[in-house]
Amino acid sequence: MTQLFVRPGKRVRLELPHSEVCMHMQVAGKVMTVEYLDRQYPVAQLYYEDGKEFSAPITMGEAGFYWDQVNGYYCYPACDYCGKIDQMTGIHHCPVHAAGATIKPEVAA
Repeated sequence: MTQLFVRPGKRVRLELPHSEVCMHMQVAGKVMTVEYLDRQYPVAQLYYEDGKEFSAPITMGEAGFYWDQVNGYYCYPACDYCGKIDQMTGIHHCPVHAAGATIKPEVAA
């Protein structure tokens, strides 16, 4: 799988999971910008398309981030063109990425 490791302050575009919180906020399955905030405990702030904050921050897991003991939080970013990515394979399924291009793993600064 293709992973993008994130650090506090990093914003990424994610297709939000169908977690309980995302379902309640009616954003499950939508692509939004999400920022990793390092507060009293790590949280994720969602943003509208215009850059304004959406609701209060939610937990990293509810926003679609995963934890790696060595490298910290990571996610599977959405395609910049269509917003979709196969969460299991990391392969984009859109006209721009029809050849099966994947996101290159990197550590986000």
